[in-house]
Amino acid sequence: MTDTSAVEVRQAVRSDLPAIYRIEALSFDQPWPINAFDAFLGKPAFLVAVGGGDVLGFGVADLTPNHGADIGHLKDLAVEPSSRGQGIGKRLLRSTLSRLTVAGAAVVKLEVRAGNDPARELYRAEGFRPLRQVPEYYDDGETAFVLALDMGTWESDDTDTTAEETADGDAGRSWSSLTREQAESRKWCVADVIRLDPEETHRPLALWLGRRVDKT
Repeated sequence: MTDTSAVEVRQAVRSDLPAIYRIEALSFDQPWPINAFDAFLGKPAFLVAVGGGDVLGFGVADLTPNHGADIGHLKDLAVEPSSRGQGIGKRLLRSTLSRLTVAGAAVVKLEVRAGNDPARELYRAEGFRPLRQVPEYYDDGETAFVLALDMGTWESDDTDTTAEETADGDAGRSWSSLTREQAESRKWCVADVIRLDPEETHRPLALWLGRRVDKT
């Protein structure tokens, strides 16, 4: 059992990649190639959970500009098998959402397998709601649920923030009220934002980079 009180969530660095890929390969039948992770190094929402000097899990997300209502996309989230069920996935999720909010996300989306009840419950508890189903989204033919979180309804209690964020006042800021005001002024809704997502016009790429958020 992992001592979760000693687990730190931080930015991923290059030396983490072998451990990240090992967790990826243990978690998915069709893992990302390691160079896919390399492409996200330096991005604010590529995070790892570390305990006892070991990488225990990771999360990968990015941000797409979208007519003033930017879209965060949680692409991959996994926890080392022996460390699952201890809240590490939830910490990674909340830390990733915090980073995306600081970066300006108005909404965050993800895809999850229809049959992955634990992951779906994790996202439901965090406020994600289903938008639609995509039949045969995964290579084995399983349906994906597309879920989305309106960041105007989500407020971070995340403590895994960088010193730079704290110095700028971001860590303690009420992102819920800020993004709600922005949403009101723009008159957007989650479904409209997702329909405008430019990645929807590049589904083969999305299948590779965002085909699952499963193992937490």
